[in-house]
Amino acid sequence: MKLLLLGFVVFGMGLVFRLGMVQIGQHEQYAQIASSTPATPIKPIPPTRGRILARGPGGDGTVELVANEPCFELAVYYPVMDPDKWWISDQLRTMRRKIRKQRNESKLKIPDEELLPILTGQIEQFWQNLGILTECPLAQLQATRERTTQVIRSWVENVHKDRETIAYPILEQRMYYPVVSDLDEDQAIDLRAQLGNSSWVIVRPSSRRLYRRGDTLCHLLGRTTRTPGSLPKTTKIIEKDYLPGELEGLSGLEAVCEEHLKGYRGWVETDEDPQIISQPEDGEDIVLTIDIALQEYIQHRLKKQVRQLPYATGAAAVVVDLQKWELLALASVPTFDPSEYVKKFHQLSNDNVKLPLFNRALWGRYAPGSIVKPIIGAWAVSEGTVTPFQTFYCRGYLSENLRRFKCWLPSGHHDVDLIHAIKGSCDIYFYRLGELLTAEGVSEFYKKIGFGNPVPIGIDNAAGRVPTQEWFISHHGRGMSAGDARNLAIGQGDLEITPLQAAVMMSAVATGRYQPPRFIVGKPLPRGRPIGISAYALNLVRNGMDKTLNDSDGTGHKYAFAEELTVRAAGKTGSAQAPARSIQWQVSYQDPLTSQPVTHIVDNLTRFIRSSPVPRKDLNWRTIRSIPEMKEEDKRDPATGRSQGLAHAWFAGYAPIQRPRIAVVVLIEYGLAGGKAAGPVFHDIMLKCQDLGYIGDRRKITFNNWQIERLHEIDEYTDE
Repeated sequence: MKLLLLGFVVFGMGLVFRLGMVQIGQHEQYAQIASSTPATPIKPIPPTRGRILARGPGGDGTVELVANEPCFELAVYYPVMDPDKWWISDQLRTMRRKIRKQRNESKLKIPDEELLPILTGQIEQFWQNLGILTECPLAQLQATRERTTQVIRSWVENVHKDRETIAYPILEQRMYYPVVSDLDEDQAIDLRAQLGNSSWVIVRPSSRRLYRRGDTLCHLLGRTTRTPGSLPKTTKIIEKDYLPGELEGLSGLEAVCEEHLKGYRGWVETDEDPQIISQPEDGEDIVLTIDIALQEYIQHRLKKQVRQLPYATGAAAVVVDLQKWELLALASVPTFDPSEYVKKFHQLSNDNVKLPLFNRALWGRYAPGSIVKPIIGAWAVSEGTVTPFQTFYCRGYLSENLRRFKCWLPSGHHDVDLIHAIKGSCDIYFYRLGELLTAEGVSEFYKKIGFGNPVPIGIDNAAGRVPTQEWFISHHGRGMSAGDARNLAIGQGDLEITPLQAAVMMSAVATGRYQPPRFIVGKPLPRGRPIGISAYALNLVRNGMDKTLNDSDGTGHKYAFAEELTVRAAGKTGSAQAPARSIQWQVSYQDPLTSQPVTHIVDNLTRFIRSSPVPRKDLNWRTIRSIPEMKEEDKRDPATGRSQGLAHAWFAGYAPIQRPRIAVVVLIEYGLAGGKAAGPVFHDIMLKCQDLGYIGDRRKITFNNWQIERLHEIDEYTDE
């Protein structure tokens, strides 16, 4: 690879060409004579950026997600971007020598004042010709030129600080820097065909990122950018900084793992017999713990489920390996193709209906609903707040005075203990627990299990929200009440968590530990801790989750029970009331110049506020369109006869019940009923995990038949 890179450098040195210089006014005889071969003693050898890989089906082998592919770039000699006194003097001397030779007058005097306008005109015409030939707007070329000169000038200033006088330019002032990147071979050949030979500009080999698997993990991979350069330059050759035009991780894993992916450039002399001064060090590959087959299956399965539900706007799912404490899948839909991100950025970023750029698994904040009931119940028993088989009576509502606190089942569950309250998802039981635990107590407990803080998996994610006494006073103008305690105990009210946090919580129910999973192979496991709940209390709620999924009258049985599963799984449904999402607003304010009222209809309120001509406090806005919009006939639950509103659908569980191996969480935005909307996806994920050998009896899956299955899945689940 390193010999190949040296070959690229040597090959690039030969790909020079000359632009025709303009004839300026009466000095026509001076045209096209200002060129001279630049003296660049050494040149950089770029390293190969590391790849991003995922594990193969069942954890066998690896599969490329992001790799590198060859391309070309057009690079300009730095003095043509920012002429310095040494280069100008050299150019004028060359021009003068050629004129004397042409006229055969060795002592002909030609003042600099006569030649300098010619050189300036040639440089200006050079950039204009470059814009025409590359079909790159002149303003874009100029912007790249300015960014590059700004960086190099800062390096020159740093060198000047170290020395009182500088009698020669620094190395970076005699290098080529790209102004047009990511050219394919045909474009490079075409440029060479149109242009002659010039020492001012070269076409040289380069590379760009190649996304191998379409939209797989698109929200996590991140992007790279051609950096303008960075870090102060000293008099030494530094391999760890960025030269203008080099790739740098901008977001996602590309940024998080930049230190490992980047590599370090080498250097080569540019004499007739090139000698390598220092070898480049290629970037390291990083391997994600993600199972590629499971990840791609879940993405396609979520897309299918979202299309089938009338109000669903997106979905997310997380799978955790509870033996190795690794993420096996982290899916969010809708998705996008990273290879088309730049081309479709405007379309993607302005789609405030589907929000395809939004990573729901890491950044989506949702009320968790009933999936928190098992861990709240276990904590209450462990703390002695209730006894294991203490019952509360459910008549379908809390009491005559508190009829607004209803159970989802109008007829009620009657006398119900913890196990059966989980099995039937009885709201009244957990309202009573909330009253006993208090709002402040429930809030503090949620913090102990990780809610309200990002999960430390090595990549940024949302903290969610755990409301506190101070938060209530700040946002509601009052302290926390018994009603807030009831809502928090059933995962409603102002509590918000991410699907990733939900998966960590479900892992804690299954194992008794708060343990953030690893995401990158070889990285140390984040620090975990026991959740402080007794094994006896956890076994009680596990029993309840067992019955939820496996008893015929459990709330999760109808849609999530998998008869084909060779192990016993446990699960919990969840339906979290949610307001519609605003997507259009009417904004009004008083014009600061005319004092006249101004009204706008905007689709992106945040963006409008940032660019508003008046301060935020002087803006008034109201929502004029929200999604989804429920039909009148859907505003009543056909099963219970009660009115219903929008809700997010959850299903969370683990398997096997004995010695759990995986935890699974599924969220369907505006899926309404958790069992009906999210349960079937949970069912299918469990079976896929069994197929891949994570639980139960593994079906033999080879790489080839996985690829065939994947083609069928793509055909079945492809977005319309």
